[in-house]
Amino acid sequence: GFSLAVLEPSRNLLGFSLAVRGAGLRDTGVAGLCAAVSQAAGPASEVGANLYVTPPSARALAAHYDDHDVLVLQLSGAKRWEVWS
Repeated sequence: GFSLAVLEPSRNLLGFSLAVRGAGLRDTGVAGLCAAVSQAAGPASEVGANLYVTPPSARALAAHYDDHDVLVLQLSGAKRWEVWS
């Protein structure tokens, strides 16, 4: 089963977000997706998953950078994504 282990309020005044860190450790479906991405990326790749549910017109995170590769899958709604390299 899926456990909601972490609830984090967004630091944005527009609303709250639900964040589930380490989702691949908590749900077999997400774990399977992580395993498939890891296999496609190569044996030295470490793949994990975080899930975010954010209301319309809100942000889960402020602009930031990650020190690792990130694959974003948006499953519902519409957002404007800005990506810099």
